[in-house]
Amino acid sequence: MAYGRQKPDLEMLFIAGMVSFCSLFFFNFFVEGFIITISVIAMPVLLYWYEEVNPIKVGIMIAIASPFFRMFTLLLSHISLEEAFQVIWPEIFFYITYSILFNALYVKRDRKLNDLVIAVFLSDFISNIVEMSLRLQTLGISLSVFRGLAIIALVRTMIIIVMVIVVKQFRTLVVREAHERHYHYLLMMTSNFWSEIYFMEKNINYIEALMAKAFKLYHKAESSQADPEIVAIALDVAKEVHEVKKDYIRVIQGLEAITEKKLYDLEMGIHEIVKVVITNTHKCYKEKEPNIHLIENVKSQACVKYHFYMTSILRNLIGNAIEAFDKEDHGYVRIDVFEEAEALFMEISDDGKGIKSRDFPFIFNPGFSSKYASDSGDIQRGMGLSVVKGLVENVFLGTIKVESTENVGTKFTINISLKNLSGGAI
Repeated sequence: MAYGRQKPDLEMLFIAGMVSFCSLFFFNFFVEGFIITISVIAMPVLLYWYEEVNPIKVGIMIAIASPFFRMFTLLLSHISLEEAFQVIWPEIFFYITYSILFNALYVKRDRKLNDLVIAVFLSDFISNIVEMSLRLQTLGISLSVFRGLAIIALVRTMIIIVMVIVVKQFRTLVVREAHERHYHYLLMMTSNFWSEIYFMEKNINYIEALMAKAFKLYHKAESSQADPEIVAIALDVAKEVHEVKKDYIRVIQGLEAITEKKLYDLEMGIHEIVKVVITNTHKCYKEKEPNIHLIENVKSQACVKYHFYMTSILRNLIGNAIEAFDKEDHGYVRIDVFEEAEALFMEISDDGKGIKSRDFPFIFNPGFSSKYASDSGDIQRGMGLSVVKGLVENVFLGTIKVESTENVGTKFTINISLKNLSGGAI
């Protein structure tokens, strides 16, 4: 709560300081002391950027700070304190008048661009009339002065509107980039999430097979008149496996509901998927980034319906390729995507250590891994390639093959029919 209150106060101090500093750059106009300064350009632009601040409060702060800055510079020019005050005091009323008019004509309205144009012009023009009247000590201003003030207000308004449009475009760009980063983050999180759910769904088949065996064991034990205790244990095992299956299904259904898996109509271009995965890979493997070069060559505009599954496939294969390198190694990981004969081909290759011949038959087996944590010695769980193979074959109805030579490199080739990218088997 304290931070929320302090933020507008700090912003007001910043605006007051910037406008006061800008007021030091000026030239005299019509009468001594009446100046044309870029501070009147800076003030509305900053008020537009910092929407939460109160223009009247800011105006009062500027009305104190800006004349003080000017008076200080006048005193350095060996002007007496009384003369310096006579020069700067009408400026106080300029900023107060400006802030009141700007607040009434823009902040209290719909904050549209046409409101801003009117507010800036009238605030500038009327505030200058007020200041000029105080300096001349008369309400009557000559037509030439009146015309000059109008031209000054018009020119400054045009400059301000151009600057505001630039600021608006910059703000839009910043917001778009933030949304894009957030979207990429959510995509990677969803990809990770659904990889786990896919593995859980796959395990249900094993649980069902185990439950069937448990009931079969129970019936055999009962029919063979085995020890009643063994029969009871067999029945308990069958019941408990059945409960585990039900709980497993509930968990999966709950996770699916949270992540809205039913958004089937959303599609994403394969080029964008590769871009997201590459960006995320750069962030995740910063330590190896200087030594391992990622090369992408995407020659397809195909759209993928289940993009979170495709993201998981690429993320696992690229991640495995990078992790196969040691920290001191230099090498590359290349991603080639192209279309041929109504099919999408994806090749992920590297010039790393390759796969040992003895490990080759087992790389797609669940739980197989040749990676381990160097600090603890714990082997990794080895689900990446198993999930990749399952997604390629069962979701996209495609094929995956691997070629590898020790100390030369590895290449995974995925072949998916283009028609299966927009539907698959789900």
